[in-house]
Amino acid sequence: MAILGLGTDIVEIARIEAVIARSGDRLARRV
Repeated sequence: MAILGLGTDIVEIARIEAVIARSGDRLARRV
């Protein structure tokens, strides 16, 4: 169960990093 949750977190992190890479520092500063 924990491994599945960790896998989900990794996917979410990758998705967030992709969004930050696209939007630039603007999103990073807001968060």
